[in-house]
Amino acid sequence: MVGAEGDAMTPAGGEAPPLLRLRSVTKVFPSERGPVTALSDISFDVEEGEFVCLVGTSGCGKSTILTLVAGLLEASDGRAWLAESEILGPGPDRGLVFQRDNLFPWLTVTENVRFGLTLSANRSRDPAEVKALQERADGLIKAVGLDAFRDALPDQLSGGMRQRAAIARALVLRPRLLLMDEPFGALDAQTRERMQAMLLDLSQSQGTTVLFVTHDVEEAVLLADRIVVMHAHPGRVVDQIIVDIPRPRHVRMKLDPAFARIRGRVLDMLHASETEEESVA
Repeated sequence: MVGAEGDAMTPAGGEAPPLLRLRSVTKVFPSERGPVTALSDISFDVEEGEFVCLVGTSGCGKSTILTLVAGLLEASDGRAWLAESEILGPGPDRGLVFQRDNLFPWLTVTENVRFGLTLSANRSRDPAEVKALQERADGLIKAVGLDAFRDALPDQLSGGMRQRAAIARALVLRPRLLLMDEPFGALDAQTRERMQAMLLDLSQSQGTTVLFVTHDVEEAVLLADRIVVMHAHPGRVVDQIIVDIPRPRHVRMKLDPAFARIRGRVLDMLHASETEEESVA
């Protein structure tokens, strides 16, 4: 992100700041036809322990926001903070899960999940801490339902099982923020529901803060504490909806009237966005 380190903007009254803060973030990409504004004046917070979903039409910049927060892309304007530190690059305080699992095909499930521990940045850790993280990796493999497949290679696993391994890998180093970019988008409907149920259980048991990108409104309502609705051209936040459905949740909640009410509200916003884009075109 643009700007010097510091200036963390502690809230008045000495309260702890939100875990993630974006302020007036804009991203412009060059093109043959001139600059293209992918994001315009994006501002929102994510509280510690909160599960926030970004929802919007294609091209609204949801994945660009995730890439900026991951520190893999620099904003053209605006700033973002994780806790007290400005985001200026990648770091172990953020885990990232993509739509593709990106497992190493020559490593077993256990070796893939533990891979982060082999990186040079983690080799200097205290041996006791490394052992604790190895045990955490083993516990996460069990938690995502892969205990019987810990010695299997990725090509011996289904798509859903590979994604389970990718989620376990992202959580091993205890990231403060888990970034998930349509992680279930390539899965069939039944596997997707099982993965949603697993993520509900895992996020609650681990207490992980999650920023999750999806095109699926039902998925967002099921998983999120809050939904950030975006419009495209340029990408911008149009509203934030609190999902006031109690936890623990389960996939059968999709039939509840409260679920339908929130789903309808989000869909109305997205349809308004599509109508607006068509009228502009």
